[in-house]
Amino acid sequence: KGHQEWVHAGEYQYVVMEKKLKIIAFLNEPDFNQQFLNYSDSRKWVQTLQINNAIEPTDSQAILSKPTSKEANNYLLTLLVQDPSPIKLRALSEALKENKTHDNQQTLAEMIDLFLKS
Repeated sequence: KGHQEWVHAGEYQYVVMEKKLKIIAFLNEPDFNQQFLNYSDSRKWVQTLQINNAIEPTDSQAILSKPTSKEANNYLLTLLVQDPSPIKLRALSEALKENKTHDNQQTLAEMIDLFLKS
């Protein structure tokens, strides 16, 4: 019996790992990646991510302290790639929708939502 439980745990971890890899692949897709890095400014809506517990307050501060939006976005993207989760992506989508400082943020949010549905 003990062996079967172990196999099940292994399968579960595999599924979790697969999900994480899919999220990483999505975040690295040029279509999403380039738009995210170049056409949004995470410094303007990073607080929303922190409120939704998607990132730590220290990371939030680090993002706010970046001199350019691209550096801030890059830092955030790195955080998401290091510890990917659907919950964080959903929070990112919400943050993008709530704080429209650029038309393309709606597009990015839609890309995330579409990915999460798949």
